[in-house]
Amino acid sequence: MSEKAESNFASASMKIPIFNGSDRSKYQDWEDDMLAVLEYHDVEEYIDEEWKDKKMPLKIETDELKTLQRKEMKKAKAILVRGTSELPSMLVKEAETPYEAFAALREKYKVKKVREDFDKLDSDWNDFKVDDASVDPDLIFKTLEEQSKKLGIFGERYSKDALQMLSKLKSCMTSDYDHVFTFLNTNEERSKSFEEQLVTAKTMISSHYKTKIIGNEKMENTMICMLTGSMTAPPNPYSQTTCEFCKKKGHPKMKNGKPFCFKYKKKLKQDRKYNNSNNDTNKNKNNNKPDDDKDINSLFVNCVITDQCEGEEDLWLGDTGAQCHVRIAKTEDENTNSNLYKVTMGNNSSASVLGVENLTIKDQLGSTIHLHNTRVVK
Repeated sequence: MSEKAESNFASASMKIPIFNGSDRSKYQDWEDDMLAVLEYHDVEEYIDEEWKDKKMPLKIETDELKTLQRKEMKKAKAILVRGTSELPSMLVKEAETPYEAFAALREKYKVKKVREDFDKLDSDWNDFKVDDASVDPDLIFKTLEEQSKKLGIFGERYSKDALQMLSKLKSCMTSDYDHVFTFLNTNEERSKSFEEQLVTAKTMISSHYKTKIIGNEKMENTMICMLTGSMTAPPNPYSQTTCEFCKKKGHPKMKNGKPFCFKYKKKLKQDRKYNNSNNDTNKNKNNNKPDDDKDINSLFVNCVITDQCEGEEDLWLGDTGAQCHVRIAKTEDENTNSNLYKVTMGNNSSASVLGVENLTIKDQLGSTIHLHNTRVVK
């Protein structure tokens, strides 16, 4: 007997086979060999059905027959322990009698049960299909890999290789990803290995999911801004109020002891500038442009269109990655006849800046954000 063959047995003289449970398909052969070993030692009857409900006799028994039965049952269990390792060995050691040990092994590794488990896993693999394009591809990849590993337990030949994975992805994904497999069918891609093609397929599927599937759900206007929140303004509680300063309806001059009217706040701001500038009011209006506007170029200016109640916190959230924040002017803003300067938008169009103000906005989760130097554009 070779050294490799001897390693599969607990003893070279007794030839007790070893079963570790890693390959269930080998269980039936091991059980046949183990029955022969138990028969050789004349203790095979202790795993028969007639011993199903019988307990091992106690050590203090004085009856000679029961004493012999205890000795032989101990011997049979010891042979099973020597013939198993890892999880099978634990099942044997936890059993009280040889019959219970064998029953536990048969329950877990019997060929019939193995066949049923394999058929279910194989059926799950064949029937797996994704009906919703919004399912995260990473979850799909992980599910298929787990199924492949489970099938591999029954033999390495049952685990799925790269070609089988590609074929499964093509059949289970929605039509939104058909372009991926059309690309893989080109001559250049077909010249690559299946492993390389599988990596390419996963990369393209993930990219399409992030940019097209998820991107389309989140983006309202990709050219100017990404907009979240409500485009419907809340009811205006001051719809019947007339402002004491600008004489227009829809808002008061003061609220909670603070200036509320846009024109009044602008007037106060201009007065402060006048007092601080010491006769510097005759400077060119373009010099009023805030310093941070020097960096504004034609790449991007954030613009969120909303119909907010003046002075009220509104339900919209701007893209804080923009170089500055702007809001669309309302009728009362345009009546100021101010035109400080122009800014260039992302589509190369320009907009006149009528004023600069600080805004407080609120997102859908109730978080408050303060935007400073927000441009009012026409």
